[in-house]
Amino acid sequence: MRRIRLTWFAAGAAATLLVTLIAAQIPSPDEPKAKIAFIELTEPVVEAEELKDEHSIANATGQIARDCGAKFFQTTFLVNDHPATMELPITVENSHAAECVMREASQRGIAIRIVFRQLEEIE
Repeated sequence: MRRIRLTWFAAGAAATLLVTLIAAQIPSPDEPKAKIAFIELTEPVVEAEELKDEHSIANATGQIARDCGAKFFQTTFLVNDHPATMELPITVENSHAAECVMREASQRGIAIRIVFRQLEEIE
């Protein structure tokens, strides 16, 4: 009689282990996504009397990224709660451009920030 109980106990433990291993292989939708670092340059302020439509986007900082050979970057518009910015992802493809952008921005006195965004914010 004792062997039968041990057999059922072992079978239950094996089934539990199997279900646990299978469940661990199924990806969870709540899994955190990887974060990517960005260099964010704030567009320099233009005097009110010189303000034109082309100053509402990140022209100067975007030009720095183009001159430095950035493979991809994003410029944002001037809105009520924040100034126009240029965002350059720090990736292998942009490594040389990132160094150049930071050097040029610091020489010109442009505000530099490093921000981290999750992948779903980027897509």
